[in-house]
Amino acid sequence: MADSSSFYPAKPESGVTLIELVITIVIVGVAIAGVIGSYSLVVGRSANTLYQSRTTAVGQAYLDEILARRFGPGVGPGGSPSASGCNDTGTGGGKERADYRTVNDYQGLEDSPPRLVSGGFGEAYEGYRVEVSVTCAGAEVGVGDDAKRIDVMVYPAQGPSMTFTAYKGNF
Repeated sequence: MADSSSFYPAKPESGVTLIELVITIVIVGVAIAGVIGSYSLVVGRSANTLYQSRTTAVGQAYLDEILARRFGPGVGPGGSPSASGCNDTGTGGGKERADYRTVNDYQGLEDSPPRLVSGGFGEAYEGYRVEVSVTCAGAEVGVGDDAKRIDVMVYPAQGPSMTFTAYKGNF
């Protein structure tokens, strides 16, 4: 009778050595660390878009409210009769916002948190601050004393501030 080992030759041993296993674990670990690192960088910046859109909404709302007012005292709707000269003084004169009638009334306005005549922005805008500056700017746009520059600076709770500028003409 023949020996059974001669019919079935010995197979070489297969498997993973300890060195190969350690190298594989290190490579996988580095790859996972890279993926998690890049993911956390993206997630950390994802809120910036939210703050930018909210800041833009606040700035636009303030400009809409201010531009709806008259150019100056004594100026009727549509700029008639026209004001003589540009006057950029005014801080609302201690009036309530609902009583603001001219663009000048907004000069020096500071709100924290932001609020409009029609109401506030809600709790999502806590920590935001708004400053308004109104200056004579006719020379900037070539219309003499018939223009005012309105700058609305919005400072969000996080992220960079934004300045929104508009011109109000007396015509």
